Amino acid sequence: MRLIVSPTLLAISCVALFTAGCSPTVDSSPLATGGAGGEGGAGGAGGEAGQGGGGGPSCIPEAEQCDGMDNDCDEQVDEDCPCIDGQTQDCYSGPMNTSGVGACIGGQQTCNLAGEWGPCMGEVLPGTETCNNVDDDCNGLVDDMGTTSCGVGACGATVLVCENGQMNSCVPGNPSPELCDGLDNDCDQLVDETYPGKGSACDTGVPGACAAGKTDCLMGAPMCVQDVMPTTEICNGVDDDCNGMADDNIAGTGTACGTGLAGVCSQGTYSCKFNVIDCHPDIPASPEMCNGLDDDCDGVTDEDDPQGGAVCMTGMPGICATGIEHCNGGAIACVPDSLGNPELCNGLDDNCDGMVDENNPGGNAACGCGGTTQCQSGALNCIGGPTTYFIEDFADNEAGWTLDTEWQIAPAVSGCSGYDPGTDTTPTSDNGIAGVAIGACAATSSTHPYYYLTSPVINTANAPAVFLQFRRWLTSDYTPYMKNVIEVYNGSSWVVVWETFGSPGVTDTSWQTPVYDITAHKNANMRVRWGFNVGSTGAFSRGQWNIDDVLVASAACP
Repeated sequence: MRLIVSPTLLAISCVALFTAGCSPTVDSSPLATGGAGGEGGAGGAGGEAGQGGGGGPSCIPEAEQCDGMDNDCDEQVDEDCPCIDGQTQDCYSGPMNTSGVGACIGGQQTCNLAGEWGPCMGEVLPGTETCNNVDDDCNGLVDDMGTTSCGVGACGATVLVCENGQMNSCVPGNPSPELCDGLDNDCDQLVDETYPGKGSACDTGVPGACAAGKTDCLMGAPMCVQDVMPTTEICNGVDDDCNGMADDNIAGTGTACGTGLAGVCSQGTYSCKFNVIDCHPDIPASPEMCNGLDDDCDGVTDEDDPQGGAVCMTGMPGICATGIEHCNGGAIACVPDSLGNPELCNGLDDNCDGMVDENNPGGNAACGCGGTTQCQSGALNCIGGPTTYFIEDFADNEAGWTLDTEWQIAPAVSGCSGYDPGTDTTPTSDNGIAGVAIGACAATSSTHPYYYLTSPVINTANAPAVFLQFRRWLTSDYTPYMKNVIEVYNGSSWVVVWETFGSPGVTDTSWQTPVYDITAHKNANMRVRWGFNVGSTGAFSRGQWNIDDVLVASAACP
């Protein structure tokens, strides 16, 4: 029976048997030869055969170990071993691309006899990020613990949870008055719920009923929101459908009808007017025109001479040349102011026959001193006797006298206790005179300077002689209570030709005929005036001046 001993056991045995000639290096090599065999027996493993026996095997196979030897005698060392016992290598078991990032570092691991790598010693793997100014989770970011928020609306704030290795506190902002800006300014979790001006009346810019609105905040901007939306148009004077026209396109309107009114208002159409759908005239009543129509719809055509009254030219001669426009038969016609008046001595063609002052109208009457009137250049002149430069009977004031306070030109009236005459002296029916307060007493309740009756201009420049003659009925208190004067304008100043003085005054009881030679004062602009004053309120009541038939001629009339 053969005992087979493993090299390891053999090595141990060799220590004890050292003296028996066992070399401790027999097993130091996997290919060592065995000892020589004894006589007639086989040699030891790897040894030479002893006399009479064969040599033993050169290697005894066993399971390969990762120990740097060919344990299984296949002439390969540590085949199929991941590593060799005692071998070391760098290691890292964390996620890819995290080693060397932040806090993460690799370690070392050692191979054991089983050819297995031991644990990775000394490595630091990614951990939970903490606020320590270190990249704990090895993602390349330090203290990336995210953000935290606090507050609402405009007061809201968001901060980093950790910054520079320190924990941050989130402090909300302060609220402010709400504005129309799409933000919760007052931080009450409501946006634009109220702001200055909200709800105030405004104009939307849309016509009709949609024009009125209230200010509101829409999408962060103030807007005028109309109070009502467009509705179907009805007859109410309002633009209900907001198209810019009131009471248009209303159901039941647009059909022709008879109004029952007169004139141009008779034909109508059903329409909305004054908030009522009715048969309204197509042509409303208007001021009457001269057109043959009843414009004002009162049943009468062209009444009250519409469009008449303007001055026009008739095309006729004389005073008939000018006329007034009148409505005649629905058209404007120029109607003469005068038609066929008797001819007068006035430089006009009064009877419109194309001739002026023909047949000496108003002439051949006695005048002046034995003369007769003749119509010359549109005026009656006294022909015969002395040359007449001016004559006035006061039938009217056509000549252009100037009358101060209290002076009048009017028919004579008896008054002031008989101091004023009841008739004039002219042999005509006009009964006209010039006087102070005709038919009444002159006022004496207050003093006053001279009040005058002044003639028009009388050209006496070339007269050989000039006399003033007139009819007088004068009743007056004496100076200083009243004073009376007759003055003539000599071309540069007024000259007194007659005046009254002291007691007893003047009391005419009939018409007198004074005559004054005023030749010394002749000029192209001669004028004559009669005047009176009141110097004291104690003056007696008198009728004062009454004057008629003024004559300025080359000689006095006998």
